[in-house]
Amino acid sequence: MERPFHFMDDFRTFVEENPDLVRCSISSVSKKLNECDDFRYLHMPKGTIYPYASPAFITEEGLEDLRKATQLVVDCLEDLAQRMKADPSLMEKLLPGLDETTRWGFLQGHGYRKSMPIYRLDLAMMARGIQLMEINTGCPGGELDSGLIGRYFLEEEMLRTFRSSLNGAYQFSFYDPREDSLLRLLGCYTEFRVNTEGEFPEDPTIALVTGPAQAYYLMPECRGIAQCYRERGYQTMVGDLLDLKRQKGKVILQGKQIHLIFRKFSTDSFLRRMDPERSNIPQDQRKKVRDLYEACLNREVCMVNPLFSTVMQDKGLLAHMWANYPQLRSLVPETYILSPDVLDRKGALADRIREGEEFILKRRISYGGKWVKLDPSDIRISFDSLLSKEPDRWIAQRRIEVPKGFFLYVDNARYEMGTYYYNINSFGESFFLRVSPGSRTTPINASHGAGASALIVLGPP
Repeated sequence: MERPFHFMDDFRTFVEENPDLVRCSISSVSKKLNECDDFRYLHMPKGTIYPYASPAFITEEGLEDLRKATQLVVDCLEDLAQRMKADPSLMEKLLPGLDETTRWGFLQGHGYRKSMPIYRLDLAMMARGIQLMEINTGCPGGELDSGLIGRYFLEEEMLRTFRSSLNGAYQFSFYDPREDSLLRLLGCYTEFRVNTEGEFPEDPTIALVTGPAQAYYLMPECRGIAQCYRERGYQTMVGDLLDLKRQKGKVILQGKQIHLIFRKFSTDSFLRRMDPERSNIPQDQRKKVRDLYEACLNREVCMVNPLFSTVMQDKGLLAHMWANYPQLRSLVPETYILSPDVLDRKGALADRIREGEEFILKRRISYGGKWVKLDPSDIRISFDSLLSKEPDRWIAQRRIEVPKGFFLYVDNARYEMGTYYYNINSFGESFFLRVSPGSRTTPINASHGAGASALIVLGPP
């Protein structure tokens, strides 16, 4: 793969030569992000927005490489999901410790074929190839941020002038991830209508639904995505999990029947609210959650992703995929479950992991950049303790040298230009970036200050 991002050096030169134009464009983009009201956490004051970064630029050939790699990983993951559904003993082997509700729920049908139609892969794209870093198959997010950034930057004089400065004629394009999620939702709903008894209209009423545990982070995203769907002509609502009501075989939000739920709440928080052993959950909340659970089982509403798709983001599955899907060997880093078996392997594998330079450690069930150990000294200190006290709950994964590139990093309209670590998030066939102001040992995640960015494709005019 020859220089997938051909234009970072060109963009750096352009920025250095046009400081006034750059300053004006950053000010304009920041103003638009602030005025849209959804580029911030819930209840944040106006004038405060997320960090973000200037776009990256990729050729159509580079984009096609990303799409092929993404599709290969997702196809293998879907294959593994179908194999576990066909052979529950395989699921017991690969995903030990699942509670009975999750295990049973994963095996049930949900009205459409795919186990995780909405997904986000975190990728590192380097000259020598693409490497998979993370998989999110629960309620992945991020599509709003990059959708807004891509749209607003393409409106700016800065990008039009930069395009004109390049040698050769190019057309700049951008595939909004919100468009991708809408197509996937509607595809699932079309299948659901065919496979389900009952009356469901051809054009559904869509609801983006988050929960109390995620509303601070995801309610603004739900609002922004819903606005995009409405602009495409679809009746779309936004609500909290506890706003839903089940009435006579229908799911109701704000007095209207909804046919298609875009799930933006976690399975874990959902099941906790349904758990009768948790005395701190009010009875009325538990009933509402139980009602939605039964409505999904009875196919009274189409939910995407399925409630139990989250099991497929268990990082222990990467060890199985690396060992058993040879077509993934160039994409999935060498991965092992941190278990006593590691000590029994030949070649001093345990010593290589413990040393901390060759491998990193991640908890199998983790999110938001939490429970990831990237610092070699931290790995050396914690390895033996994790192996003895938390066997089978962590993985060791070969360290990826995450690429760096030139970006404008913007934090509340103040920007710096420099070389930053970044990764690529594949959201279906659309892609966006996270740009980190941190070090080599800082997870590239929004919770650690990484800014959202967009991926602009350069094609023929």
